[in-house]
Amino acid sequence: MIKFKLNKILLFLLSAFMMSSCEDVIDIKLNNIKPRIVIEATLYNQLQPATVIITKTTDFFDTLTLNTVSGAEVLISDNKGNTVTLAETDSAGVYQANYFGETGKTYTLTVKTEGEIYTAHAEMKPTIKIDSLAAKFRTNPLPFQKQGYDIIC
Repeated sequence: MIKFKLNKILLFLLSAFMMSSCEDVIDIKLNNIKPRIVIEATLYNQLQPATVIITKTTDFFDTLTLNTVSGAEVLISDNKGNTVTLAETDSAGVYQANYFGETGKTYTLTVKTEGEIYTAHAEMKPTIKIDSLAAKFRTNPLPFQKQGYDIIC
């Protein structure tokens, strides 16, 4: 009986010690940096218009507001010499045009804003055809997964 009480007291003391651990406050000082331009562009071959969204980066602890960039000149041209200008929409920093890409053509995006010129090139690859589709039940999931179905193309 004494051994049981002693084990109980030791367990209580160990639990109390674990709960009274130290806590250090870590203050991370992040440098403020000059905002940089971020350009996100999408060009599809059908259904959705060409869209470019221009924003600026913010410091880590700034609010989560989106810093959009208005007044930019945004152009998309193809390797055949055709060029289209994307106009700014009612949403600041969003530029669109009813322009659709074609498979096999190479496109160049040119953005002129705040005295700088940004360019990017990409070829529109053919769409991938799905030749089969299956669902497989996952019985032994990896860590951080649940049981369920995996879709296999």
